[in-house]
Amino acid sequence: MPKVEITDHVHQCAAKLFSPGEAPEVIRILEDECHDYGERIHCAVLKISRGDIGRLRAAVKELYVDYRDVLMAADFGYDVNAHMKWNGEK
Repeated sequence: MPKVEITDHVHQCAAKLFSPGEAPEVIRILEDECHDYGERIHCAVLKISRGDIGRLRAAVKELYVDYRDVLMAADFGYDVNAHMKWNGEK
């Protein structure tokens, strides 16, 4: 299965949440560990992280248990477009 592209929206949200030094690592985590998921999930783990790489890694681990829990924790579970309305605020 081909990797899912990290969208501009996800890049922008990561840049708002993380320092310039951390943002490339965050994108690498999304590319390497969340490549089977799309923008909605990428935004969900970013939102849950609140700008903390440890929290990001924990959210990514939760994906492998049940991705729906990640969507609900980010308040993206009931609206398939909620991630587009979120713009990287902590």
